[in-house]
Amino acid sequence: MKDDKGRSDTVNGYYISNSKLSSGFYKRNNANTASNDEKPNLEQNDIPSVTSSGSSTPSSISIEKEIKISKGNVIVKAIRSWSLYVAIIAILLLLVILHSFQGRPQDNGCGKSYVWPSYVRFVDFDERYTRFANKYSLYLYREKSVEESDEPSGIPILFIPGNAGSYKQVRAFAAQAAHVYANAYAEDADGTLNAGKLVPDFFVVDFNEDFSAFHGQTLLDQAEYVNDAIPYILSLYRQNRKISSEYDNEAFPPPTSVILLGHSMGGIVAQATFTMKNYVDGSVNTLITLATPHAMAPLPFDRHLVEFYESIKNFWSQSFLLSPEENSLDDVLLVSIAGGGLDTHVVPEYSSISTFVPPSNGLMVFTSGIPSVWAEIDHQAMAWCENFRRVLIRGIFAIMDARTSKCTVSLNLRKELLSRAYIQGSSFQNDITQISKPIAQYKALDLDLTYVYSEMPGQLLFLNQLGVSYIRHHIFPIPKPTSSIDRFELLTDQPIDLSSSNIKVLACRLDPKIDNTISALLENGNNKVINANCHLLRELVTLLPASTAYTSSPYGGDSFYNYVLPKEKMDDYHFILVSDDSKAPASGFVVGGFSNVSLDPKTIKGSQIELFKSGRKFQFDTKGSISKRFRFPGIQSSIMAYTISVTYELYPGAVPQKEFTPMLKQSIESPFETKYHVNMSNTELSVHGISPFMEFFGKESEKSLTLEFFLNPAIYKSVYVSIQPSYYRSAGRLLMRYRTLLASFPVVVISLAAYNQFRYFHYGSAYLSMSAALEVMIRKGLIKLLFLVSILSIAFSYLISRVELIVADGADPVASWKIFAMMVPKSFWKQNHLLFGLQTAQFWFLAPLLTLMFVGLVITASVIILCVMHLLAFIYGIYLRYKGLTFTGVCQAVKFSFQCLRTRNTRKLDHGEFKKLSSFLSQRNMYYANPSLCYVYGKKHMQARIIGIMLLLLMAMTVVPFQLVYGVALCTQTVTTAKALHLARFCTKSSHYRKKLWDFYNFSCTITILMLLLAPLDFPVLIVWARNLSMHWSIPFPTHHNFFSIIPFILLTEILRTGKMLPRLNDVEYYINNVFLFLLSFYSLIYGAEKPYLIHNVVGLYFFWLLFLYAKNGFFVQNISKWPIIPRMKYFIKHKFLRSIS
Repeated sequence: MKDDKGRSDTVNGYYISNSKLSSGFYKRNNANTASNDEKPNLEQNDIPSVTSSGSSTPSSISIEKEIKISKGNVIVKAIRSWSLYVAIIAILLLLVILHSFQGRPQDNGCGKSYVWPSYVRFVDFDERYTRFANKYSLYLYREKSVEESDEPSGIPILFIPGNAGSYKQVRAFAAQAAHVYANAYAEDADGTLNAGKLVPDFFVVDFNEDFSAFHGQTLLDQAEYVNDAIPYILSLYRQNRKISSEYDNEAFPPPTSVILLGHSMGGIVAQATFTMKNYVDGSVNTLITLATPHAMAPLPFDRHLVEFYESIKNFWSQSFLLSPEENSLDDVLLVSIAGGGLDTHVVPEYSSISTFVPPSNGLMVFTSGIPSVWAEIDHQAMAWCENFRRVLIRGIFAIMDARTSKCTVSLNLRKELLSRAYIQGSSFQNDITQISKPIAQYKALDLDLTYVYSEMPGQLLFLNQLGVSYIRHHIFPIPKPTSSIDRFELLTDQPIDLSSSNIKVLACRLDPKIDNTISALLENGNNKVINANCHLLRELVTLLPASTAYTSSPYGGDSFYNYVLPKEKMDDYHFILVSDDSKAPASGFVVGGFSNVSLDPKTIKGSQIELFKSGRKFQFDTKGSISKRFRFPGIQSSIMAYTISVTYELYPGAVPQKEFTPMLKQSIESPFETKYHVNMSNTELSVHGISPFMEFFGKESEKSLTLEFFLNPAIYKSVYVSIQPSYYRSAGRLLMRYRTLLASFPVVVISLAAYNQFRYFHYGSAYLSMSAALEVMIRKGLIKLLFLVSILSIAFSYLISRVELIVADGADPVASWKIFAMMVPKSFWKQNHLLFGLQTAQFWFLAPLLTLMFVGLVITASVIILCVMHLLAFIYGIYLRYKGLTFTGVCQAVKFSFQCLRTRNTRKLDHGEFKKLSSFLSQRNMYYANPSLCYVYGKKHMQARIIGIMLLLLMAMTVVPFQLVYGVALCTQTVTTAKALHLARFCTKSSHYRKKLWDFYNFSCTITILMLLLAPLDFPVLIVWARNLSMHWSIPFPTHHNFFSIIPFILLTEILRTGKMLPRLNDVEYYINNVFLFLLSFYSLIYGAEKPYLIHNVVGLYFFWLLFLYAKNGFFVQNISKWPIIPRMKYFIKHKFLRSIS
């Protein structure tokens, strides 16, 4: 249309006639309802064409012709649709996974810890030291039951809490450390101080329970704050260290480094301190992390978070490739402790550090293998578990040494002591710093009370009760040479690593002045005594959980002590002495002797198909050894669980012991994981070995399951073992490892469904609903999709470059690691983050199975979303009634709007003239019936919307993260879709009207669902921002003020808000649109697990394409030309600016 001055003004490309407008409105009756007699008689040719200009309409195809869809009501159609059954299968699979996950073994091996806490806040640590003084705080913990002074004077240890963690989590560790020092000082003050042991000062940072797992910038802020806090902490000791007056203060120099203890994401913060610009060289030399996801971010939805992880790993790995003089991490030890299968926050395999830390500077263990713990621990319990904190603090106390400014012993000794505390174990009465030193004892053995065993293996010592036999000394002569034996081994329930134990296991030398062989002494009948110099070699003793007839779990009970003397250490000794010094009968057992069975595990071979089908079955005899080891090359995946059944054959007349029942130890070498099964008969097996999306490094044997059986060879003759795959238990292990795909994989399905929608729409059919599009995809494309993911999984498993080194036995592990670190950057396929992250082709079947489940879950989610849309549409109808509008009146206005759009007139109708020509009800009917008319009749409202959009974009670039604006756009789009559904359901009777309105609703619904699927990727960052805002923190979000990440969503939602349907595409546009949809689907499928945050950008790119299609059809030109400022700008340029230039 044209205004009074001849300027044209159109609506959707058609003009509005005044006569049609005035004759088209209907009078309002007493019931606020337009009369049916006044309905306009609209013919089919009154409806404008919806084909794009310049292209002919393609031949129409019908969904009913290509796919036979049942006639009948909704229930009949649903029953006969394939989508229903796919959804049911998906829900059943999900329920099985959830039930299996909830039914996994629940260890309860943690006792509660009790403390008397006191926290000292350092108010002086303000803006002079850090720019985060108003956001974070620094505290010093004091255990009031043993500590009185609030001044730090010992050895600094800084605790860093994790995601949403409280600074009060330090209390369990700090209280235990205070008691350990107090007991040691009370027992031997001089020895404690002479060993460099001072009171551990536990500092802790208060991050106000920040959500660090969601946001990379938050981790950077925390790491910077920790680096600011460390120099401040060290400065406190220059004046505050107070030592007993009996000792020279110069013997304890002021510390120059601290020990960092991090829980969960606090471990990542501790690791990141070395990469920060404000890091002081040498200020940290020991990091101990608890349940920390070192290898991968638990929720990789933030781009900065993923890049932050990569930068840390690159810095650490590249640093260790430098020379020791150039490596700032050369003296740093990183210890990673994983909680195991009970951790539902962090995948246990993510605690692995082998890919960026060499063996000389790293140690990784699971709590299930830590002596005196022997239990898996959930994520939060890592901070308070009584059994665990005792062992953890024992290791930390062992490496402390205040006699050096670094406050710790050397790197090699640190790793040795922590390995002894966290892997080998020892009685708590022992000082693990002294275990490597033999305890010398002189023995004069009465031959009448001594029994000498044969030098050949096979003769076994077995004591079922202590202090009852007249034989008190058992001698095992060491054969010369020792080639006929492999080791001496002994197992007992007595603490043989203590000199006060009733059972003593000693390595002895004969007095050279008398004789040098046991046989010579025995041949000399005059000798009644054997004189020997003996050593208690405590370093050869390893703690095992007690396995008796009364134990059902490895934790919470007593310990067994396993003594193993390899033949390499036998050359300096003549015999092994086992003495029973019990003065009265006592319960207990001892079993041991020489063994010629190698400690190297025996390989149980078999194909993977055979393993999945019938499992592994084997048997072995127990002769010659207390323990037998077996390795299973095919059992190495963390997503597979097994059940093991063990039966025993006893010697004739033998009776099973109650004091020692068979025990099973399962382990893998990389990452180092150990788990014990006591009183062994039937149990479940699972390993944290090769895991989806984790880098592979090392030999296959290091990833394979090793089983070691401990049993009494004097009772048990043969053992029969059956290992069967447990598919039900395996299902529960999928949840933790594929949970991120729940946010990315649905985009794959919706993209393919949108392709079907555009396909039918392009060829002249209606724009399919999401339900119909999913039905088409399932019937015509599901098999193809399942086949594709199967082929890709197999292909990727072979294309991924496993840096598997063929390392000779005895090769330097550090040199081998450096070769790996140099090879990884040269390989494009260095990570198996593609698709489902499967590293072995044997698990290809998981790809189609998971794909089927995700497709069914998307169908279920789409049904839920559609139900919500119907609910919103119903609420919108109530709102219209509240405003005095009726369904009939709105229906008439919709038909009238089509009639007006069909006519052409040259006179402009402004808002004032509109009021003169119609009643208020007609105005409201027109406004709500066709939202596109608001650009004509509500220009002030349109201008307000434009101003609002500009303000939102400005805020997204400066103040708020773009995720907040995205949330606003999502809400707007949801309301638009609900309105479109309301109009489509209640305002049309003609089949042609119904088609037009339902087309728009279906298209708007697809956009809404696609935007809803992006919400889980964007909202975690929004949660962090909202919490910062609630805490009155003004720390900016520099990485989330991205204009191009939000502009396509804002513009497209505003276009859809006007009710403008996307025109039909010509052939070129149609094929380009398919390319975009397949690109979106392909990226979400292949890279959805590694970089899901980029899915937002790919969807934004597709929305830019849709905006181009709208612009190509003149939408922006038609509507921008209506802005009042446009004519004024034209007038200014023509009459003012150009004239001034001329």
